[in-house]
Amino acid sequence: MPPSERFAVEVVSRTLVQASDPPRDFPAVLPVSNLDLILGSFHVFFIAVYPAPAAGFPAVAEAARAALPAFLSRFYPFAGRVVANASTGVPEVVCGNAGAELVVARAGVALADVDFADADASLGTIQVPFERGLALSLQLVRFACGGFSLTWGTDHLLVDGHGLNWRRKWRIDANLRQVSRRQVPRSHGQELRYHQKHHGKDSG
Repeated sequence: MPPSERFAVEVVSRTLVQASDPPRDFPAVLPVSNLDLILGSFHVFFIAVYPAPAAGFPAVAEAARAALPAFLSRFYPFAGRVVANASTGVPEVVCGNAGAELVVARAGVALADVDFADADASLGTIQVPFERGLALSLQLVRFACGGFSLTWGTDHLLVDGHGLNWRRKWRIDANLRQVSRRQVPRSHGQELRYHQKHHGKDSG
């Protein structure tokens, strides 16, 4: 069967998750670097693809939901918001534990039928647009074959492409691999980065 040129992703739920143990005396506002300000604020995504887990997709969603509060406690700015300073207009990160977003969605296509050679048609569709200002949108998309994708969506002002490697320190990836108990086929790509600038209206 030829790869699908078009497929839809339907959002099932969006939940705000706060840090379970916010660090004491953490700065209320974090400035961003001048180097980051050169490119400005735009969304970046890191997408990992997994085969159908032996324990089922609900177990994956529960593992993510259970691990996220502790992760936000350790990497606290991701529970914040990116806002423009009222006086200068310069973006900054407000660290008030407003919460990260956990998205659960489904796609009506099997992973094997997704044309990953076309980044815009595949990765651009797997990623779920999220509200501007959110520091983190963690997204789980279940595919028709039972496989799923885990997407980290954040703002370039917090991390760049290589900076996304901090996600390796979160135990969710190890937990998901343990839940899956199978190695991801090479044809599924395993780990894929996708950067996209959003201009004009906020996505949400």
